Amino acid sequence: MKNIFLLLPILLFLLTACDSGSSENNGENGIVTNDANGEVKIDGKKYKLPEVKKCQKPETVRDLSSGMQKIFYQMNADNSASLAVFGGMAGLKIGKKEAVVIVDFMQYKDMNCEEKARYGVGVRLFLHIKKSFKGLDVNNLPQLAANAQLGKATVQYTIKTIGVTGPKINDLIPRSATNVFDVDGYASVINAVDKIQNLIKDNVEGVVIDPQLIPIVD
Repeated sequence: MKNIFLLLPILLFLLTACDSGSSENNGENGIVTNDANGEVKIDGKKYKLPEVKKCQKPETVRDLSSGMQKIFYQMNADNSASLAVFGGMAGLKIGKKEAVVIVDFMQYKDMNCEEKARYGVGVRLFLHIKKSFKGLDVNNLPQLAANAQLGKATVQYTIKTIGVTGPKINDLIPRSATNVFDVDGYASVINAVDKIQNLIKDNVEGVVIDPQLIPIVD
């Protein structure tokens, strides 16, 4: 009981907080479940990696001049094949009552080659939502974590880096036995993202920068 009272201020803060920073929403603002069968309904767009042949790939952080942004991608059973272009969860089967939300915390560069291409470096967060309720806002990470803490959603996370590696980076990746995206999980993820982003600079010892192609809407 004491632990519940200690958590209440944190939960109230997270439920009312807006996730800071700008975002690009590639889908609906939330997951809406069908009252009849509980199936998850989100905008299941298809994503791809462009085939870039004649393009000068960015090599440094300084080259990534389009900005820093959170980019949200949403997956359901209909577009689960698109997971393959993100790595980390290839082959995962998404049930009819499940969803996967991918959040890229990226510094990036948009380029016009034979087709539009986006290169970036940063952190990629995978959220596997196995239980949800009507109106769950998957693009508000603090609220999603708070709802998981309250048992209104079941969410597990995986985190990886894109285009940035090295011993200093590897030491910052959260390693949890459960990977539950609750209040503690949210704090762990955001802490890691902040620390990694602070190291995304050119010529930092122990950090290797190699911008990678970022998926775009097909």
